[in-house]
Amino acid sequence: MFSKLKSWLKSLYLQILATLFVLPSTILVSQIDTVDILPPQIHPNSHCGEFAFVVTEIRNFQLNADTFNLDAGISNEPIFYASKSENISGIQLNSDFIPGKKNTNFSFRMSVINKYKKAFGLFAVYDDASPAKNFKFDSVLYVPDSLELAPSVLGFGNVYLGKSVILESRITNVSEFPIEIKELRLVNSTIYKIVSIEPDIRLIQPNETIRIKIEYKPIEITASDGFDTDSLVVKTNCLEFHAKMLGFGVEPYIQVDDIDFGAVPIGSKLCNDVPPFQPGVRIYNDGTGQLILGDIVPPDINGSFHVIETMTQPIKNSSVLPKSEIHFKSICFEPTQQGEFFDQIVFSSNAKGPDSICKLRAIAYLPGVHFTAVNFGSLRLGDTLEKFIVIRNDSDVPIDLTNVYMNPHSPEFRILTQKASLFPTSSKPVRIYPKNTQQPDKLTELLIPVQYTPVKEGYSEIRINLEIEVQGNNIVSMFNYVRGFAYLPKLFAKGYNYAERTLVNNVSTDTGFVYLRSFSGTADLRIQKIEIEKTEFPGINDFIFLDELPKDIVLKSNNDLRLPVIFRPEGAGKRIVKVVIYHDAYIGKTNPLRYDTTIVYLTGEGYNQVLAFENLSFAGVIHCTESTGKLKLSNISTDKEAFIMNMKIISGDVDAFEIDIEKIIDEFVIIQPGDSYELDVTFQPDVYYKDNFEAIVRVFSDVDTATAILKATTRRYDLAVKLDTLNNVVPGMLTLMLDRLPMNREFPISLVSENLPELAIRKFDITLKFRKNDLRYFDKVEPGIGIIDWHTLLAELIPLDDDYNLLHIWGEGEHDLILGDDIIKPGFIVMLGDSGTIDVEIHDASFYSADSCAVYKFNHGQMHMSYCGSHVRNIIISKLVYDIKTQQIISKNHAEAELNYTVAIESPTLIRIYNSSGELVETVADYIAPKGYYTYQIDLAKYTGGMYFITMNSGPYTAVRKFFVIN
Repeated sequence: MFSKLKSWLKSLYLQILATLFVLPSTILVSQIDTVDILPPQIHPNSHCGEFAFVVTEIRNFQLNADTFNLDAGISNEPIFYASKSENISGIQLNSDFIPGKKNTNFSFRMSVINKYKKAFGLFAVYDDASPAKNFKFDSVLYVPDSLELAPSVLGFGNVYLGKSVILESRITNVSEFPIEIKELRLVNSTIYKIVSIEPDIRLIQPNETIRIKIEYKPIEITASDGFDTDSLVVKTNCLEFHAKMLGFGVEPYIQVDDIDFGAVPIGSKLCNDVPPFQPGVRIYNDGTGQLILGDIVPPDINGSFHVIETMTQPIKNSSVLPKSEIHFKSICFEPTQQGEFFDQIVFSSNAKGPDSICKLRAIAYLPGVHFTAVNFGSLRLGDTLEKFIVIRNDSDVPIDLTNVYMNPHSPEFRILTQKASLFPTSSKPVRIYPKNTQQPDKLTELLIPVQYTPVKEGYSEIRINLEIEVQGNNIVSMFNYVRGFAYLPKLFAKGYNYAERTLVNNVSTDTGFVYLRSFSGTADLRIQKIEIEKTEFPGINDFIFLDELPKDIVLKSNNDLRLPVIFRPEGAGKRIVKVVIYHDAYIGKTNPLRYDTTIVYLTGEGYNQVLAFENLSFAGVIHCTESTGKLKLSNISTDKEAFIMNMKIISGDVDAFEIDIEKIIDEFVIIQPGDSYELDVTFQPDVYYKDNFEAIVRVFSDVDTATAILKATTRRYDLAVKLDTLNNVVPGMLTLMLDRLPMNREFPISLVSENLPELAIRKFDITLKFRKNDLRYFDKVEPGIGIIDWHTLLAELIPLDDDYNLLHIWGEGEHDLILGDDIIKPGFIVMLGDSGTIDVEIHDASFYSADSCAVYKFNHGQMHMSYCGSHVRNIIISKLVYDIKTQQIISKNHAEAELNYTVAIESPTLIRIYNSSGELVETVADYIAPKGYYTYQIDLAKYTGGMYFITMNSGPYTAVRKFFVIN
């Protein structure tokens, strides 16, 4: 008991003592002066460009008998002198500093921005001493470790598989102090390896260099769009330095084509450097490394195939770049006997394959009879094609063809005997005369139709035989080949089943794939399109492809395609959709418009726990309006009640939807098993350029959570900005009614929509575009009824180019624009122009509050010259004036008198002279007269004394003149 009392008394004593020292207004301390003559104390700490400081202002002690130092504290933030500092951030105060309060102990930080460069920072702290504040200046200096890695990138270039290349990297200390290397390694160290480090030290002195040899040995061919990469990493106490390595593993592949010389007569010579074999046998490098050719292994020296070196450069040591080719032109076939011949040439190289052998093939036949082989080329499996075998007599005497047959029998090739005009048999041979026979009734060439209907993929051939009898001698057999290649695209497709059940409106943790593979060995696969279709189960919106579904693509043979898809069920239960793939993997006649379909399925299952939403959709909402709906939440359990704690929109277009959750917040909402609860949802589009909106809603209860999807689609009204069309305008007309002249007419702009609601339009901008030669702006725009009481209506003429002007008109008011009525009436003076039609284009328009909910349609304006106006325009352009004149009184004493008339524009012109009784005396002109001045000599012999009338009709001009003839 005594010890506790003693402790309490001691504590009280210390509190009183502290009060005496801290409170300068107490009676005890007020007997001496208190001052603050010391600046704040700064306690620094740093590591690798990060500086931390603790500032204290807590010194309270007696200076002398009359003066006591009492630190005043710090209420102002430290000062950072940015102009004196370099490469260092400003001061970052920690939470222990409270601005405006008297802080006695707080901390702050400063950081070097780029730790690979020098940094300096100057700052100061000051206290609240009075009358003069105490300043404490300090600074930080950062000098980084500086290592130079040269080269910064080690480029190993192309390296053949199985080979290796060693390069050297140098690390030099370019600092003025030693640097300790904490770590030196390669990031991956698989195909790159450190071979040696010289000298193998860890403390590198200034200007000292460490040399590191690195080996690159590729183990597989590098992808054509990348490199084999790695990095050399050098770590010091504070920094990390890198040198990048790039290499390309390559391998040449040799592909040598075969050559079939076909049928060659005995005693002749055919080489592969003449048509149709030019430019020779192709040697192609399908790899990534350079192909170097070596010696060749020629065909049998005693055979009919020979290699004759005719190339400018010998084939040995020739190089072929990747994806390039050369041609070998030195192979000849020179048969001495009848038959079929096979041989080969092997090309040695630095490549491992896949085909370094040129297979040789030829048929030798007795001179005199020639018949062609037939190559059907590539044909789709199930298709049919017909061609002809041509049999010709190249000898000087007739031959008898006694038989044509295939051996052995083939289901793919057949001779169409029924389609042949003549078909030989042993009992009825066909005689073929020499090709130079001049008698037209003699057969010199026979066509035998053959058909190819492939039943299996790949290359097929069959021998076709002839039996010939020459001048009654023994039958001679000859043969050639009919060949074809059958192709068939093939597709393997697989859907996906999401094995785990997924909570409704949540995304499955599993990402699925629709898998497609083109597995044909004879053709690529064309995919026209892929569509998603409904099944008897729901789920059309549940499976979401992450990429756009492909259209009109070619999937190369033995390549595959994965289409990633996620599963987000919008309801409970089994969810299935069909994925329909349209492709050309069909058997039958080739048709570029035909596609077969393959169907796979995406399947999954959604479930609810206790709470389940009914998703809410807003369809066809006008974009700038507001719509409301009911979001229904149900308790689907049989024995659990759910206390609703909160509901909120967690993702998507969160600003476009609003849920009224005041009841949930203000009241206890408990949904009993089997009951439901509805909330009001308001949708208002928040982004003007979007037409599809979606948001995710999550409800939280004491037993479960549930998710709903809010969707909305919007549409916009058509809003026509309409300029008028004026007919019968004339040059000089004004499109304002200022002078009330009959020819003046207004040219208004209106805003028209059949179903647009009130938009409270109180501001607009309209820009018109017109030709300078057609219209001149009158410097005035009048308001229409639609904006009659608006306070602002201004316009500005803007030259666009040499031919066009823009007229920018803008207005603003405090009352709504009235739809359907005229908005503005711009004033233009109609000029002569270049044609009879004047176009005025609505170049741009904005009605602000309507921009987000309307699709503008610009109805441009036109002015059409009247018949009179068009002619006036043409007359003015012609710079002539219609006229007709002659002397008023003409004496018959003169033999002739002149009639002068002017035609202003080219037009039909009729001029006649009548007497006073209306009888035609003379026709002066009746033709299409070009513009110009004309003179006509009146023959007075046709006239007697009296009054005469001249009538003129030319284009728009009509005139009557009278004159008198006196005796």
